Amino acid sequence: MDNQRQKSCSRCGATFECLSGHGCWCQDVSLTCEHLRWIESHYDNCLCPACLKAVGQEQGSGVDGNTVVVPDE
Repeated sequence: MDNQRQKSCSRCGATFECLSGHGCWCQDVSLTCEHLRWIESHYDNCLCPACLKAVGQEQGSGVDGNTVVVPDE
Protein backbone atom coordinates (compact mmCIF):
# COMPACT_ATOMS: atom_id res chain seq x y z
CA MET A 1 0.00 0.00 0.00
CA ASP A 2 1.33 3.42 -0.98
CA ASN A 3 1.05 5.96 1.85
CA GLN A 4 2.51 8.78 -0.25
CA ARG A 5 0.46 11.98 -0.46
CA GLN A 6 0.86 15.68 -1.05
CA LYS A 7 0.34 18.06 1.87
CA SER A 8 0.49 21.81 2.33
CA CYS A 9 2.82 23.12 5.02
CA SER A 10 0.95 24.66 7.95
CA ARG A 11 3.69 27.29 8.30
CA CYS A 12 4.51 28.48 4.76
CA GLY A 13 1.89 26.83 2.53
CA ALA A 14 4.43 24.97 0.38
CA THR A 15 3.38 21.62 -1.06
CA PHE A 16 5.50 18.66 0.04
CA GLU A 17 5.43 14.88 -0.02
CA CYS A 18 4.26 13.01 3.06
CA LEU A 19 4.90 9.28 3.36
CA SER A 20 2.60 8.94 6.37
CA GLY A 21 4.60 7.02 8.94
CA HIS A 22 7.66 4.80 8.72
CA GLY A 23 9.93 5.81 5.88
CA CYS A 24 8.81 9.43 5.77
CA TRP A 25 11.55 12.07 5.57
CA CYS A 26 10.30 13.59 8.86
CA GLN A 27 11.43 10.46 10.72
CA ASP A 28 15.01 11.66 10.13
CA VAL A 29 14.48 15.10 11.71
CA SER A 30 15.43 15.06 15.39
CA LEU A 31 13.64 17.51 17.64
CA THR A 32 13.52 17.92 21.39
CA CYS A 33 10.28 17.28 23.26
CA GLU A 34 10.12 21.05 23.74
CA HIS A 35 10.26 21.56 19.95
CA LEU A 36 7.48 19.05 19.40
CA ARG A 37 5.22 20.66 22.01
CA TRP A 38 5.85 24.10 20.47
CA ILE A 39 5.05 22.87 16.95
CA GLU A 40 1.87 21.10 18.12
CA SER A 41 0.69 24.25 19.92
CA HIS A 42 1.30 26.54 16.92
CA TYR A 43 0.35 24.45 13.87
CA ASP A 44 -2.59 22.22 12.99
CA ASN A 45 -0.75 19.89 10.61
CA CYS A 46 2.64 18.85 9.26
CA LEU A 47 5.42 21.23 8.27
CA CYS A 48 7.51 20.99 5.11
CA PRO A 49 11.16 19.90 5.42
CA ALA A 50 12.50 23.47 5.33
CA CYS A 51 10.06 24.77 7.95
CA LEU A 52 10.49 21.79 10.26
CA LYS A 53 14.25 22.31 10.29
CA ALA A 54 13.89 26.09 10.63
CA VAL A 55 11.51 25.82 13.59
CA GLY A 56 13.94 23.47 15.31
CA GLN A 57 16.73 26.00 14.87
CA GLU A 58 14.61 29.04 15.77
CA GLN A 59 13.34 27.50 18.99
CA GLY A 60 16.84 26.76 20.27
CA SER A 61 18.21 23.48 21.52
CA GLY A 62 15.48 22.69 24.04
CA VAL A 63 15.72 22.13 27.76
CA ASP A 64 15.26 18.42 28.34
CA GLY A 65 17.68 16.96 25.80
CA ASN A 66 15.26 14.21 24.75
CA THR A 67 14.85 13.96 21.01
CA VAL A 68 11.78 12.81 19.18
CA VAL A 69 10.51 12.92 15.62
CA VAL A 70 7.36 14.71 14.61
CA PRO A 71 4.64 12.08 14.25
CA ASP A 72 2.43 12.01 11.21
CA GLU A 73 -1.31 12.25 11.68
